[in-house]
Amino acid sequence: MRKNLCRDVPGAGGVNRLPFPPAVHHHVPKGLCHGRSNRLHEENIITRNGPCHPDERMGTPPLNPHCGILVLAVCVLLLVPGAAAVTIVLNDGPASLSLAATPDGSVAVSVIAASQPAGYSATLSARDTGGVAAGQESTVTGAREILAVTAAFNPGGESAVTRARVANGNLTTTQLAASGPGVSASQSTRATGAYLATTSAAIDTRGSTASQGLVVRGDSFFDDSLGDGTLEVDQYAGTGQSAVAMQQGTGEGLDVETRGLAMHPSAEPGAPGTISSTYGLVQIGGFSFENHATATGTGTSASQAVSTHALFSQALAGSEDSAGWYATQQASVSTGELQVSQGTDTTASAAAMQEGAVSGGFAVLIGRAEAPSAEPGAPGESSFTYAGMEEGNMNFSSDATATGTGTSASQALSSTGKYQSASAASSDTAGRSASQQAAVAMGELQVSQGTATTASATAMQAGTLSGDTAILAGQAEAPSTEPGAPGESSFTNADMTLGSMTFASDAIATGTGTSASQALLLTGRYLSALAGSEDSAGWYASQQASVGTGELLVSQEANTTASAAAMQAGTLSGEQGFLDGRAGLEWGSDTGYAYGSAGIASGTMEFENHALAAASIPGVSQTVTITGVDGSAEAAALDGAHHALVRSNFNQEGSLTMDQEADLRASAYAHQSGIITTSGDAMSYLDAGSDLGWVRRQIVVTSLLVSPTPAPEYGAVMVTDSTAFSSDAFTSAVHMAARDVGLLGSTIHANRNVNVPLDFATAVSGHRRIDADMTVGNDVASFSILIWS
Repeated sequence: MRKNLCRDVPGAGGVNRLPFPPAVHHHVPKGLCHGRSNRLHEENIITRNGPCHPDERMGTPPLNPHCGILVLAVCVLLLVPGAAAVTIVLNDGPASLSLAATPDGSVAVSVIAASQPAGYSATLSARDTGGVAAGQESTVTGAREILAVTAAFNPGGESAVTRARVANGNLTTTQLAASGPGVSASQSTRATGAYLATTSAAIDTRGSTASQGLVVRGDSFFDDSLGDGTLEVDQYAGTGQSAVAMQQGTGEGLDVETRGLAMHPSAEPGAPGTISSTYGLVQIGGFSFENHATATGTGTSASQAVSTHALFSQALAGSEDSAGWYATQQASVSTGELQVSQGTDTTASAAAMQEGAVSGGFAVLIGRAEAPSAEPGAPGESSFTYAGMEEGNMNFSSDATATGTGTSASQALSSTGKYQSASAASSDTAGRSASQQAAVAMGELQVSQGTATTASATAMQAGTLSGDTAILAGQAEAPSTEPGAPGESSFTNADMTLGSMTFASDAIATGTGTSASQALLLTGRYLSALAGSEDSAGWYASQQASVGTGELLVSQEANTTASAAAMQAGTLSGEQGFLDGRAGLEWGSDTGYAYGSAGIASGTMEFENHALAAASIPGVSQTVTITGVDGSAEAAALDGAHHALVRSNFNQEGSLTMDQEADLRASAYAHQSGIITTSGDAMSYLDAGSDLGWVRRQIVVTSLLVSPTPAPEYGAVMVTDSTAFSSDAFTSAVHMAARDVGLLGSTIHANRNVNVPLDFATAVSGHRRIDADMTVGNDVASFSILIWS
């Protein structure tokens, strides 16, 4: 079993403050989907020890037989007065060294050494005119260990180094390092073996660092029969106007890792600097790559373009500036292919972006931006995007930015496959948060999402989806200003079992409240849309629309700006259509709320609904037009001691246009007014009552319209204007007019105390028009009829 496997260290000088992940990630790192930072364990990936320092992480003895000669030559050159420029080339069996140095402190050196090679060929060179340079062209085969290093230094404190290392394998490398006004080091290397590593790094006079590294671990690390790892890479590192490091090539093996890093120190002693970094990983497979890292006096930048085909692939890019703002992007796939371009910089802020495509199984995309709070110990601001797919194809583009004014993150993706989801969320320093999510179990998803904390916590999304079992969710939350008290929230939801959906939604949490809205077009089976809000006092409001099979076009909004409020407007068509609006206290309670609803078995509905839960006065209003079969509308209010209910409906073919409302303005109040036209039967129902201790009062009015047989051409019409009001001394009234009816029957039932009924009923038939007025209150009832022949 492999133990303490080293990672090659790409660079010279400093510590990576945006740490890299462990080599193996078969799952999303903990915290990435739960609003937590992806700052991974810190790891020294750069060393200032120079080319003669053994790689203690390799677990093998150093292969530097000429380190002493190099140190002695440099010391003589620098310490002996009047020493001239020197050029040294040494060969000793499977080891060679070349050195060029000048009295001003410019040095270039190249060294290669091999342990137990089957074949060894090395041509080393050095020059000390026009600056100094050293290089090599070397080929080693069948060696236990191979190390090739080329470096350059100048008197201004700049340095560049390039290195290649092989365990149990073969190496062909061309390396060159030069020192003059700036320094540079480069290599072009091909290698096979159990362990392969290349590194290039540079440090300029400001202390800015840039580096690139590649590590390949072959299958033969476990079993020689399984095969070696391979790499082909060109690397460069140098200084001039900035510290720069680049690499491009390919790698294949059990594990393949690339690392790029740019660091710039802070102008304030002891303060953190800025950093940009990239990381790529492949397990059991291979990939091609192109990486750049730059550190200047104004910031850092890093980028990578990666194409992988492996059992597991991962690419990350991140940056962090001196103020603590940071931004990251991540893309990974467990089985399949990943093509991604990533970039990150700290020029004006901490920023990271990525775009590309992924195909295969268990793909994950993550973007994040965070900015610390100005108050020590207080939470900072963050923006976050996430996308996942169990199996399929996904094209994506995303970015994240953290500045002094807040954070932002966005993503656009198009995916096809199984279990696809996308989400965006943000939270600010006051604890306000906003989020959006879209998901489909099987089908297609196209979505653009954005989130920010610039002025408040916001999240938005827009797009289309189609397939089987899809959901949308939006949420905005704001904490209470009183410690321990509940906060405010607004939300939207939509779901679909089978069909398609076009959507646009947003959620906002500010210092004055929360809001959430959505505009939807749903087509298919089991369609539903819901919006709701709840304020800090516990008052809530909600609106819902659903269709069993058909189409739903709806706009919904919920907010807590002044109180809990919700509204919706739109149309639906199909089978089993339903509307519901509610407002009340204590969500889910059976007391202290009002509602308005409408339904149809088959047909169409046009609607506009409002629900408002102001202090002590929850109320709903609804305007609905229904055409089809079996339509109904009702409104009701309950205050815990009293209730009021009005309802109208028709069966068979017909239409219903109704305005209705219910609230708790003084007690339980409900009212509806409208027209019913039907070829079948229609009914209007009123119920008002109270239940106070041992006294129970209730008045029920039922009016039934039975259409003539045969029905007239234009059907029967019932005009209903019903009001139900319930208090300790309550009154209820209903007015109905019916035209072209076969039978109008009305029954009034009043009950006070215990079983003291008051009944009145009438039935009239054979007339073209009947107007009926009924008024009931306490223990009296009146009924008047006007008959038109």
